[in-house]
Amino acid sequence: MPSHIGNVSIRYKTTTEALNKIAGSADLPQSLREVLADASTMADLLNAIPDCPKLDPDTWQDVLISLSYRLLGFSSLNDQHKCDLASRLWHTALLTFMTTCFPQFGRRRFLPNTLLSTLLKNILQETRLDGSRQTTQLRLWMMVIGDVSLFDEADRPWLLPELQAAIQTLGVRDFSALHDVLRLFPWLDITHGSSAERLWECVSKSALARPVSERALTM
Repeated sequence: MPSHIGNVSIRYKTTTEALNKIAGSADLPQSLREVLADASTMADLLNAIPDCPKLDPDTWQDVLISLSYRLLGFSSLNDQHKCDLASRLWHTALLTFMTTCFPQFGRRRFLPNTLLSTLLKNILQETRLDGSRQTTQLRLWMMVIGDVSLFDEADRPWLLPELQAAIQTLGVRDFSALHDVLRLFPWLDITHGSSAERLWECVSKSALARPVSERALTM
């Protein structure tokens, strides 16, 4: 991570400081914890900069390359099955977050990544029955950022009910409360905010044909 972004200086946080707000990260391998800490610190800093769109492109590129390289150094997508569940969960989550930070091309907002999309759906399925608050918050964040760059309209039939279930479990009643949950994790308002608002509107308006408990996560 650079020591400054634009004219804003960064006070380096220790990994522990940066992860204080992120429950469930203490048992991760140190290298993965450090990437999570840096991604969280980066996001917090950029959210605090009013002219974030004017961020120096070279600095931004350096940050993205550093984080992405370290994530792939921890594990490639093809070797991820060798990791424990918590590591796979966070590795997939952080890679998904990184896909939302890269430049957009053409009429499609993001380049497709079928393997990562499949891994994200698989890990969401594996953790679906974990009703703990921290896992529900993490899954909610993963589904929202996944909708930014990986999911498409074909995913809405399973995604909206899963989101509604998580929102109900957490007692989220409006977008402001949802935003508070999302900001517990690496989150860029300028990149993710408008997509999250549109998704919230879709979830709020969706009329489910049957109870969420009867719906399966299908890919």
